[in-house]
Amino acid sequence: MANKTTKTDIYNIDPRNIIVVNGFNSRVDFGNLDELAAQIKEQGMLNPISVIAVKDENGEEKYRLVDGERRYRAVMKLIDEGNDIARIKAIFLSKSITEEEMLAQQMLRNEGKPFTEYELGILCSKLRDKCGKTVAEIAKMLGKNPGVISYALKDLEYDPRIQEMLKKGEICGPDVRRVFTAAKEKYGEDKYEAKATAELLKIKEKSTKEGNDDVSIKDCMLVSDSKDTKAFAKGMAVFNRYVFAYSRRAGGDIDINPVDLAKELTKDPSKTIREAFDAYLKNKKAV
Repeated sequence: MANKTTKTDIYNIDPRNIIVVNGFNSRVDFGNLDELAAQIKEQGMLNPISVIAVKDENGEEKYRLVDGERRYRAVMKLIDEGNDIARIKAIFLSKSITEEEMLAQQMLRNEGKPFTEYELGILCSKLRDKCGKTVAEIAKMLGKNPGVISYALKDLEYDPRIQEMLKKGEICGPDVRRVFTAAKEKYGEDKYEAKATAELLKIKEKSTKEGNDDVSIKDCMLVSDSKDTKAFAKGMAVFNRYVFAYSRRAGGDIDINPVDLAKELTKDPSKTIREAFDAYLKNKKAV
């Protein structure tokens, strides 16, 4: 049975008196709770959760959770495992706080696992649909660029199967947008959504064939940002110059299979590029 929670100047409360409102939190992935629980067991809960004091049907003081559900879940996990945790730190928010302010607090007070773009989209959809906020108003509330808010909301408009991938972290919003943008340029306004969806589902099927559910769809795509792209292009330019020079030295063009050459280059890190080329050409001739 939960102890009666008493407030002190530092607001220590009994975690068993916390009420979690179903559907309020926008998270779909609470991350590694075992790791967080181990940290809390060793060091205590370093960052307080945020709550609002409420009364239950018996007039007992309870606390509605506003921010910190990952920490709360980790604490309750420790309690279920037999650890004696009588009190945890909490910040008491004003009872006059509005629903939209409570929703915003989820992100503004978050110091742990960052929200994914999809989770941000869920949060923004609540602020838009339940609280009547515009994209510009949401962006101002959360300290985000309006474009970021629009992209996050767009994640909730994709085919449910694509949304499921986003929920599971198998793919991220920018990668979905890259596929959709490429499909739009290739197939036009009328067909691109269906084509892009089909392509993503095909990649998903490839990633899980042979029953390997641990393989992420990201493993089957070229996922990069602008920095990666520049570094890759620079590396390829150097590589191409080397191939050209080596071809001339060898007395003509070399028919190179890039996949086989890549395997040779990465097989033995102690080899120089020239030694890897020599081994590749030797194996090629042997075949």
